[in-house]
Amino acid sequence: MVDAEVPDGARDCVRSLRGELDTVEHGTVYVKVTYETPSLDRASGCTDTQQVTATVQLREPLGSRKVMVNSMDVYTPVGADDSPVLRQCGENGCDPTPPRCTSSSHRQAVNDTDIPEHTSWEERGCDDTWLVLDLSTRMGPACGDPGDGCPSSSVAQRWFYQAEPSGWQPAATNGDAGCTGIHKILPELPEHLCASLPQLARR
Repeated sequence: MVDAEVPDGARDCVRSLRGELDTVEHGTVYVKVTYETPSLDRASGCTDTQQVTATVQLREPLGSRKVMVNSMDVYTPVGADDSPVLRQCGENGCDPTPPRCTSSSHRQAVNDTDIPEHTSWEERGCDDTWLVLDLSTRMGPACGDPGDGCPSSSVAQRWFYQAEPSGWQPAATNGDAGCTGIHKILPELPEHLCASLPQLARR
C-alpha cells in the first residue's frame, strides 16, 4: 500500500482510486496512483487535499527497493518503523548523511533549515551531539551598486542543531554572546560550545 495526496472537500472528490505498478528499474519500483475528480471545477468544493492509501499489487516481494509514486514522492522500507510500512524520503534522499563535524554534513544542516537559498555559513562549534552555525544571507547592496564605499548588506542568524539519526535537526536560534541567552532555551547545550560565542549583529 502507498500514500498519495488527492483533492478533498465537502463532497465526494475522488472516485475510482487505484494504484498500479508502472515499471521496475535501477532498484526502484515506479507506481502510478490514478483517480477521477471534479476538482478542476472550483464550484465542486474540492479545493483542499487529503492523504489516501492505494493498494498496489507487485509481481515479487519489494525487498529493500525504493518506491516512487507518480514520479514525485519516494519511499523506502529501510528504516521504517514496522514492516511493511514504508518511510518517506526527504530532500536529502532516503539515506541522509549521519551528523558529523564535516563540511558536507554542515551543508545538509543548512539545506534542512528554513532559510533563503544561497546562504553561507560559518561553524562556531561542533561535537557528536551539537552543532552551532552562523548563517549569513545576502540582502543586496545597501546603497547603489556595490563598490568603494558602498558595501553589500547581509542578515545573519545563529542556529543550534542537535544530532538525530536522520541528520542535524534545527533546535533553536539565538544571537546573544556567551551561554546565558541560549541556556534559557537549551540548558543542556555544553558550555564549551557557547562560552566564546560573540554577539551576532546585522552586517
